[in-house]
Amino acid sequence: MAVVLYIAASLDGFVADRDGGIDWLDQATSKADGDYGYADFYASVGTLVMGRRTYEQVRGFGAWPYLGKPTVVFSSHRPDGEHPEAEFASGDPDEVIASLRSQVEGDIWLVGGGDLIASFRAAGLIDTIILTILPVLLGEGVPLFAGAQPGGGLRHVETHTFESGVVQLRYDFA
Repeated sequence: MAVVLYIAASLDGFVADRDGGIDWLDQATSKADGDYGYADFYASVGTLVMGRRTYEQVRGFGAWPYLGKPTVVFSSHRPDGEHPEAEFASGDPDEVIASLRSQVEGDIWLVGGGDLIASFRAAGLIDTIILTILPVLLGEGVPLFAGAQPGGGLRHVETHTFESGVVQLRYDFA
């Protein structure tokens, strides 16, 4: 079971615009490209992990898009309007992930956001990165790897290119 950061970013490296919005994702994708492998990836996922701001953004979508998949939300305080499939954690990410690895079948999807990605990366908890780069320049926003420390150890696994100019990269940590 792997912890997989499956995420989209603009060509200039942002995962959200300066207001935290992600509307640009729909504008930059092409229905002709299909689902970019999302259905197959989602079928491999046993549980999701996200930060509180990402959770609140997902709750704003209306219907919960991750039905049937347990979700762990890292937050120092519980927001109003919890979803029944969401569990809140404020502990050490190492301990939470170790517990999930022993309890859940399938991969753990690190959904976001930026702060949680940075803490998982710093702790060495990300096994795989599947990064979908969209052909759009935001100029500013929430960076994919905010406060990232230099580091290597990535092994390129595969690259998919799509007619729309979308490129999807997969790297495993060596």
